[in-house]
Amino acid sequence: MPILGYGVYQTPPEETERCVLDAIALGYRSIDTAQAYGNEEGVGAAIQKSGVPREELFVTSKIWISNGGYEKAKASIEKSLRKLRTSYLDLMLIHQPFNDYYGSYRAMEEAYKSGKIRAIGVSNFYPDRLIDICNFADVMPAVNQIETHVFQQQKEARKFLDKYNVRHESWGPFAEGRKDFFSNPVLKSIGEKYGKSVAQTALRFLIQSRVIVIPKSTHAERMEENFSVFDFSLSEQDMQTIAFRFVPGFRFLHRRKFKKEAPDYNNSKNLKNCFSLCDFLRKLTIDCLDEDILQEFAGLIAEKRGQPDEVCHGELGVAKVPTLALDANFHTVKGVLVETKLECEPVAGDATSLAMPPKNLCEGFSEAVVLHFLQVLQVYLRHV
Repeated sequence: MPILGYGVYQTPPEETERCVLDAIALGYRSIDTAQAYGNEEGVGAAIQKSGVPREELFVTSKIWISNGGYEKAKASIEKSLRKLRTSYLDLMLIHQPFNDYYGSYRAMEEAYKSGKIRAIGVSNFYPDRLIDICNFADVMPAVNQIETHVFQQQKEARKFLDKYNVRHESWGPFAEGRKDFFSNPVLKSIGEKYGKSVAQTALRFLIQSRVIVIPKSTHAERMEENFSVFDFSLSEQDMQTIAFRFVPGFRFLHRRKFKKEAPDYNNSKNLKNCFSLCDFLRKLTIDCLDEDILQEFAGLIAEKRGQPDEVCHGELGVAKVPTLALDANFHTVKGVLVETKLECEPVAGDATSLAMPPKNLCEGFSEAVVLHFLQVLQVYLRHV
């Protein structure tokens, strides 16, 4: 599988054929589409008209949620093959870990064994779901396609991918333009040393990190720019700068001054959080949460509560807050998927959103305090 491919997410169906033909003409040989994109037919038409032998192309598609389950997935695979005008797919993924993805995976395994699919994998499967499917499957997933870019490097998820020998593929390598991605001063400064753009620098960082990338563009000049990343290499220092230093929230965190002595988290006022921290950390699948971060958390809560030396504890609103059970020699908190030391009681409310915790768990705290901590915590956990 080529480490650099061309993605057609959100490419209008009427433009897909032209875009894929442009990409193939520029040298791309891996094309990534999906049933949900609604443009498999355009990809198929371009493949047929390109003049490039089918065996020189690597074509990926994905089974959508509504096609979940053995029977529907099996039928959808056949439909994708017809739309793509090919007798086989190089890679088929389960798009999201919802619906009956066990049945969908069985359908893919069957197609794999019959030669209709050369490799199978998953997409958007974070560590808990990846572990689950790896222990369930007869044929191990070859790829997991997850959101990955310089702002979200998926370091914790990567540990599990490596453990199960699953290739790491990125969607959204440009962070979908968020956070002023294309004008980021650090990426720009590093890129200028090599005569490369922000986009090329970001792609090169992922490629050198052994992450498969599938950037998208409907403009031939941008496609060409994205493809021109094999004539330079980032230095180890530049790789480290991108990996650890350039995110403002992360740098801010380490500029903060903390007390030298660690708080006593094993007394009767065991650390209890103000907004379902346990669920938040579980969703992020953290690697570790060190004393500095806990001190940051305590400081933010104290700022609101007027308790300069104590961590807020007890109940907030109508919801019970979970307890982090820590041992006397506490130095790190491990997430539930990583030989956990984290224990918590069930929390009322909807804990499925990473953007903001359940509203009733935030009662009594300013939105600015909650948002600031969420941002700092998210940035830190992505770079520890």
